[in-house]
Amino acid sequence: MSDRDLRSEHSVARSNGVFTLSESIDMPVGKSLSFSAGELCKFFDRSTTVQHGDTAHVYHSRWPWCFSTNSPNVPSGEHICYTSHCEPEADMAEVEAAMGGTEPFFVTRFVFDSEEMKVHAYIDGSRYWDQTDWQPTKWSYQPYERSLGFEVLQPGASLHCLMPHDLPNDEPNWSRLVRPVRAGETITIEKRGDCCLIIPIHAGADISGSSFNAKDFIELRSSEATFTAQGDTIVALVYK
Repeated sequence: MSDRDLRSEHSVARSNGVFTLSESIDMPVGKSLSFSAGELCKFFDRSTTVQHGDTAHVYHSRWPWCFSTNSPNVPSGEHICYTSHCEPEADMAEVEAAMGGTEPFFVTRFVFDSEEMKVHAYIDGSRYWDQTDWQPTKWSYQPYERSLGFEVLQPGASLHCLMPHDLPNDEPNWSRLVRPVRAGETITIEKRGDCCLIIPIHAGADISGSSFNAKDFIELRSSEATFTAQGDTIVALVYK
C-alpha cells in the first residue's frame, strides 16, 4: 500500500461479538483508503443485493460508514471524496439516471465520470450535526463496484464503520441509523427490531440511569430508554 493509505490507522475500536465499530479519527488531508473487488466480497454477498428497477448496474445501498466531523464546531465543506469504480460492463448513462438527484443529506454532489467509469460522492461531514432526528447512514443507491475508495480533502473528519461480526452472512439483516445529541441533551430512544444496539460514538452517555463510555455497545432490551449525552456526540442505533 502507498504511504497515503489509511489502512494502518483504520483499526477495530470495539466489538461485542455481534457488531464491530471500526474507526479512523481526525484523518489527515491527502490520506486515502481503498478496497478491491476481492476485499468487497468479504463485506457483502452480491446475490443478496436488491437491484434498481431501471438498471442492472445499480443497487439499493448498504453503506456502513459515518464520515462525520469530530465536533459540531468543525466548519462545513467537502471533507471526503468517496469514489466508486464501476464494473466494466456498466452503462454510465443508466448509472447517472438512476443515482442523480438521490444524494443523501451528507453528500453535497455526485460527479459521474463516464470515461474512467467512476462515480465520485463529495461528503460534508458537518451535516451530521445539523440533523434533528434519526437518519440512515446509507444512501439510496450505489453502483456495483470493481473497487471503491475515499480520500480526505479537508481536516476535522473521522470515519466510523458499523459492521456485523458475521460477514457477509449477517450483513443484509442489519439497519443503521445515526443522529447527533448535544452535551446535556436528553432524548428517548425506542427499541427497533429484535436485537437493538445503542453506540455513543464521540462521548459517553447516561442511559436510563446507568453511565456508559463512548463506543460502548448497549443492548436495548426494554421498549425504550432515555439517553443523556455527557458531551457532544453522534449516537448510532443498529438493529435487526
